[in-house]
Amino acid sequence: MSSISSALSRLPAPRAENAGDLDGGGWAAWLRGHLDPAWRTSEWRQDCWLFTGSVHEPRSSVALCRTEACDTVVSPANIFCPFCKEEQKRSPLPDAEFARAFVPVRNRVAFGGVPEPCSFTKDGQRCVRPRHCKELCATHYTQWKTHSTRKTAGRWEDTAVPYADTPACPAPACPLPGLYGRGLCRHHAQRWMAFLIRSLSSLRVRISCLASSSSVRSVAVVLRVRAGEGWWGAGVVARLRCARGCLQRR
Repeated sequence: MSSISSALSRLPAPRAENAGDLDGGGWAAWLRGHLDPAWRTSEWRQDCWLFTGSVHEPRSSVALCRTEACDTVVSPANIFCPFCKEEQKRSPLPDAEFARAFVPVRNRVAFGGVPEPCSFTKDGQRCVRPRHCKELCATHYTQWKTHSTRKTAGRWEDTAVPYADTPACPAPACPLPGLYGRGLCRHHAQRWMAFLIRSLSSLRVRISCLASSSSVRSVAVVLRVRAGEGWWGAGVVARLRCARGCLQRR
């Protein structure tokens, strides 16, 4: 009983009926005063309210694949990931030796991972931006595709320039590069688009998606302004045509 009384004594006083908003009142101050600044400092970033779990944290419930050269997360610990497990079944090596010697080579990049650099090279300088398609980064792939589609004279490589920088995704603490040298990384771009479509659907937005026109009059102001950017708005409309519940409702 004494432990319960001790715990209750630490709670803030009951909120009066005429108290102000919680965000600006004593409740928020009480919470800040009871935060533990030493809580998992290697994983929690208070400046951007971001928690990134680490497999090296003793309290984590996941671990890395048993293969030393593999960075796939598994659970429980000391097991092979599905990819390495299939290779291990075909290998004559004992498990321990296989774990030391095998180096996985995947055709696809793991979700959230960074692919190999773009293969475009010019004057001895290679583009450092991550691959997007056909071993080219997003910008060089677009240049190649545009040149091929329009059947422009000459080689597309003649006007292309290898990039020496990889702009970071503007999402706080995200280590992945932004697409096309600006904007969100592939992961956050997909998350943003999925969020946008869900939001528009849940609000029952009336959007007319005709062959040559689109109206976003009833969309929130921020989204209307954002959709005013041609390159962005065209992509939104194209995706909305494929999203059930986002077309014009009657």
